[in-house]
Amino acid sequence: MAWRLRFIRKAPRLGFSLEEIGELLVFGSSPESTAGDILEIAERKIAEQQAKIEDLAQLRASLVHLALDCTGEGPVAACPIPNHFYDEGDAVLPSAKNAGAIPAAASTRGISVNRPSRTSKEDNAINTILKPVHRPASIA
Repeated sequence: MAWRLRFIRKAPRLGFSLEEIGELLVFGSSPESTAGDILEIAERKIAEQQAKIEDLAQLRASLVHLALDCTGEGPVAACPIPNHFYDEGDAVLPSAKNAGAIPAAASTRGISVNRPSRTSKEDNAINTILKPVHRPASIA
């Protein structure tokens, strides 16, 4: 019984939901279950986690690119980060409503920002950040 409590307490740390924990416990206590049943659940969880990692890596890469395009100077309307979240059809940027109602179409999209050139060390760091996530062949 103590192992079941330890399992229930530790399984969420590996990302298992309560439903999956229940499924694992049923397999663990059933004489008809095999190690293959447990492995199937684990592989399903690994694939789920890998998909989340890849989604997060893409989101992070997008945010890194937006951050690199923002100089950090001037009005908010000059920064591509908030502008990224508005469609061309939006009338004004919320931050600009009290500052002369700058149309969203007047944002900096498509305009290159004069930014100091990066060093090779910074370029290497950025390339490391944007490097594709390695996916082990056994999980593919």
